[in-house]
Amino acid sequence: MIIKNTFFTLLFLSLISCSHTNTAKNDPSLQAEKIKCTLNKDTRLIEILPFQEKGCDVQYTKFATAKSVAKAQSEKKFCVEVRQKIVTHLTNSGFICE
Repeated sequence: MIIKNTFFTLLFLSLISCSHTNTAKNDPSLQAEKIKCTLNKDTRLIEILPFQEKGCDVQYTKFATAKSVAKAQSEKKFCVEVRQKIVTHLTNSGFICE
C-alpha cells in the first residue's frame, strides 16, 4: 500500500512541479480515450472519462482495480497531460502502451 501511495504522490508532485508539454497533442496514439499498457501478464489501463458537464476524470486500472487519479472541471487538456505522464512512467518501466 505504501508503494502504491508513493507512486500517486510522486505523480501528483511531478504534475505540480513540471511545466506542461505538448507531447500528447503531437502523438496520435495518445488521442484515444483509453490506453492499454502491458508488461508480460501485467496490464494497466488509463482512461479519460467524462466528468460533470465539461470536465474529465483520469481512471488508472491496475490489478483489476480502477482508481481516479485526476479530475478537471472544464479542461480536458489537463487530463490528457496526466495520462501522458502515467504512460511515460509506465513506458520507462518497460511497459508497452497502445
